[in-house]
Amino acid sequence: MIMNKLLKDVKIKKIYFKNKPEIKGLSLNSKSVKPGDLFTAIIGFNKDGHDFAVEAVKNGAVAVMSQRKLDLPADTAQIIVSNSREELPVICRNFFGNPTKDILLTGVTGTNGKTTSVFLINSILRTAGFKTSFITTVSSQIEDKKLSFDRTTPESIDLNKFFYMDRLDGVNAACIEVSSHS
Repeated sequence: MIMNKLLKDVKIKKIYFKNKPEIKGLSLNSKSVKPGDLFTAIIGFNKDGHDFAVEAVKNGAVAVMSQRKLDLPADTAQIIVSNSREELPVICRNFFGNPTKDILLTGVTGTNGKTTSVFLINSILRTAGFKTSFITTVSSQIEDKKLSFDRTTPESIDLNKFFYMDRLDGVNAACIEVSSHS
């Protein structure tokens, strides 16, 4: 995807690039970066993604979104934003083509009964004729295909990829168990 489309609606403080690279994928993990990826550096509770940007570039990242200018090779595009975590969903929406645009979304949060509620809502929607998908802490499915996530509450990249796959499979309703802490 070309940078102009990817960065639509992103609140950019500053951008540095020699050439506008084509972005082929998105990553938060420097170890799983593939050639052509945009790596997003996020400040976490225990680790700071900015510390892994050089490794991400060595692994093939052609662009980095971060909260400060980093010492990276000159041919690496750098997108500086105030808050990487807040801008990542915008990047994901653009990259995956706004995959939830035509999907009825239901989020379930609370102390107890979230997984059961998602299963019940999914069953009701299927009975009503919807093609469905769901994400819970126990399992995730697109129609009858089981999937898994690394985290209880998937990151923006994983969620948008999931909804993109939904759209490709003709899903028109999705239900998600949502952590109140995400």
